[in-house]
Amino acid sequence: MPNCNECGSNVDLAKDSNMGHCATCNNIVEVKPEEKPSAPKKDDKPKDEVKK
Repeated sequence: MPNCNECGSNVDLAKDSNMGHCATCNNIVEVKPEEKPSAPKKDDKPKDEVKK
C-alpha cells in the first residue's frame, strides 16, 4: 500500500485511478503505477485448494 508523502501514513486509492487520499493529514497523493497493489492473477488458487 502506498504511503503519504507528507506524513507517511497509508493512502486510500481511488478506484481505477492513480490518485489517493491521506485521511491523516488530508493530503491528495498521486501514486506511481509501480506503487499500486497488484491484483491477484486469474490462475491463483485459494490456500485450501493448493496441493502440498
